[in-house]
Amino acid sequence: MHILIPLDGSPLAERAIEPAIKLLRGGPEPRRLTLMQIVIDPTVTLAISPQYSYVYDTNRLESQLMLGQEYLKGMASRPMFDGIEIGSSVEVGDPSEEIARKAKAAKTDFIVMTSHGRSGLAHLALGSVAEAVARNAGIPTLIVRSQGETFPNANRQNVPTVLVPLDGSLLAETALDPAVTIAQALHGTILLLRVLPVSSSLPDAEESNREASGYLATIRRRYEAKVIVQTEVVWGEPSEQIAVAAAQHRLDLVVLATHARVGLDRFLNGSVTEHVLHRVSGPVLILHPLD
Repeated sequence: MHILIPLDGSPLAERAIEPAIKLLRGGPEPRRLTLMQIVIDPTVTLAISPQYSYVYDTNRLESQLMLGQEYLKGMASRPMFDGIEIGSSVEVGDPSEEIARKAKAAKTDFIVMTSHGRSGLAHLALGSVAEAVARNAGIPTLIVRSQGETFPNANRQNVPTVLVPLDGSLLAETALDPAVTIAQALHGTILLLRVLPVSSSLPDAEESNREASGYLATIRRRYEAKVIVQTEVVWGEPSEQIAVAAAQHRLDLVVLATHARVGLDRFLNGSVTEHVLHRVSGPVLILHPLD
């Protein structure tokens, strides 16, 4: 397994390290980790939002690169990485573009990053940098929250559980293999969730429920030799029900597949992925298959 972690020297960004190590130690060999830092191009003003922008003095570029290299070298020497093959890279450019480029070039299996840090990743909205990375790299991107419980939750007495919402589409099912890989690495379980829309036009709610249950059962049989799989069918608005399920079951991770080309604006049968990111307090894995 090969994981990429973008770092900026802040404790917030470093929250991604622990879950990445746990995934690597539980995952298949060889175990490889690439640590990355981005220095924003000093010749360009990078507009982050109407309120924020960064302008770097060109005279500071060399020192910024040296500091980044020293930081990553020191990080890689820590005992926590013993037994893991460590690589490091300091790049110049736009953070989301450079992360995606490096992840594709290194053929990483996962990108693990916090929702925001300081310096290069400061003030970047979760829906911008993370989605841009996932979209451009086409690689599962695990977003660890900057606050709250670590991932996986060290205080849990039960095994970790990974939630995969499915809508019957092949797109949604692309989330299954990465979810199973993580569940296996953490010795956890999978919960497959099918959210049915509440509508008076439904001719037969019982039949819809039966079909959805049958669909989830088929998926369960596909993976039950690899990991324990549970299923659940609920009714309501997708993002709301995903958030409810995550809270009720105290889930460790939600895995979402999206094909949105401009922003996280479509998932399942509507515009819910971005809502899930804001409603779910725990970590989220975004998968954006490349065309």
